[in-house]
Amino acid sequence: FSISFIYLNNHSAEVVAPPVSYCQIEIPQGAQSKLILPDSTLVYLNGGTIIKYDASFQNKAEREVYLNGEAYFEVAKDAEHPFIVCANGMNTMVLGTKFNVRSYSVEDRHVTLVNGKVQVTNTVNNKSVTLRPGQDLTYTETGEEKVSEVNIATYTAWTEGMFYFEDVPLEEIMGALGRWYNVNIDFERCELYHIRLNFWANKNTHLDEALELLNKLEKVQVDYQDGTITIKQI
Repeated sequence: FSISFIYLNNHSAEVVAPPVSYCQIEIPQGAQSKLILPDSTLVYLNGGTIIKYDASFQNKAEREVYLNGEAYFEVAKDAEHPFIVCANGMNTMVLGTKFNVRSYSVEDRHVTLVNGKVQVTNTVNNKSVTLRPGQDLTYTETGEEKVSEVNIATYTAWTEGMFYFEDVPLEEIMGALGRWYNVNIDFERCELYHIRLNFWANKNTHLDEALELLNKLEKVQVDYQDGTITIKQI
């Protein structure tokens, strides 16, 4: 059984998981939602995200969900049934904690721990890393894990309706804007991907206003036409 919820006009919504044996929920770009799983785990789902799970968790040794996109989890404690998030070859296992998982693609995978403890396993080489609060795990281009001390707010602000980036590559910022406003992104030169910026904005901000804020930083020229944002060298 599969069920999908569609939210338009950038509104957030809360979903109570229906009593079915299997569920898939899809959140379109330009929307976000809040989901309550059968074990009372709270999940915030960002735009462009798909989550799949056994909606009953009954008679299961593990509470397993599959994620493509971005979600913030507040996991209900259950020591006998570990909670596992499977996302593009990256399995995150917890007993009860708060953490963010971003995995829109293999090239863009992050697990950020707010509190508690998580163990992240790369399913390609079965290598595991344990995180402590305030740490973020990502992977380099060669597939090696990279653990950093981070400002947690930059990874969880989206749950409160904010874009919040500190010293982040422009490619990552534009990816987030593209998903939220449901527009294409075009960089005129590959070197522009790596320009690092600080950028803050309310997600209810109109696209034109968000792009005006970017242009005020005077690092690149950002234009919008016919459904595509173009980033140019100044």
